[in-house]
Amino acid sequence: MNRFYLLIATVTLSINLHAISVANGMTHTFTASPGSRVEGNISILNTKDKPARVRAEHTDYKFTYSGNNEFPPAGQLPRSNAKWITLHSPDSFDVGPNGKTNLKFSIDIPKEERLEGTYWSIIFFEEIDIAPTLPTEKMVKVTTKVRYGVQLVTHIDESGEADLKIIHQEIAEENGEKFLKVGVENVGTRSTRPTGALTLFSKLGDKICEKEGNRANIFPGCSFTFIFNIKDVPIGDYQSLLLFEGKTDDIFGMMKDLIIE
Repeated sequence: MNRFYLLIATVTLSINLHAISVANGMTHTFTASPGSRVEGNISILNTKDKPARVRAEHTDYKFTYSGNNEFPPAGQLPRSNAKWITLHSPDSFDVGPNGKTNLKFSIDIPKEERLEGTYWSIIFFEEIDIAPTLPTEKMVKVTTKVRYGVQLVTHIDESGEADLKIIHQEIAEENGEKFLKVGVENVGTRSTRPTGALTLFSKLGDKICEKEGNRANIFPGCSFTFIFNIKDVPIGDYQSLLLFEGKTDDIFGMMKDLIIE
């Protein structure tokens, strides 16, 4: 008689759950003059019943309309303020059980007349193991890494201006709906946070419809995609008026031909 043996292996799944968070906002914005100093703090919460060790990493930050996010070394980008920033904490620090730690920082703006507009960088916070557990033969260890990025933004007084330029436009169909996607770059020197709006006109100048798009903060040298749902717009040739309106005088308008097929 042939005998078949079923070998059953017991596997223990060990999952490292991270429980830190940032309590006081993911963007800290300051308006200051050359030669001045501003100070602030970032509050890190630990929701676990045991101590958490947190690592801080300071980098530059750039994004594009295509969805790419770049994080070069701190101080590499032309509009980085990373070298102005001092973190009054070691690169890694502990947060007590169910506790909070305020990471203090200062920003010393250089006394240079040529500074204009907006400068920024980003600090990532990530929980790391205090005493890492090495997986055994019968243990599978799954580690999830969660990083929180806190942007530190410095405006030099009221100097500089945003200047938006369309660098990409396409019509895309997704899940049975049709969208106009417009890539917009800020070629100016100051950041702006506009909301996109689209108005379509016939070739005779009659208004066909208005569409509201999304909103985004665009740093100088960065770009973003504004999306407009045009699923109910008939096939045809149109004149499109694209408006991007931010605060105060940040209003940018552009006319373009649009063919919907």
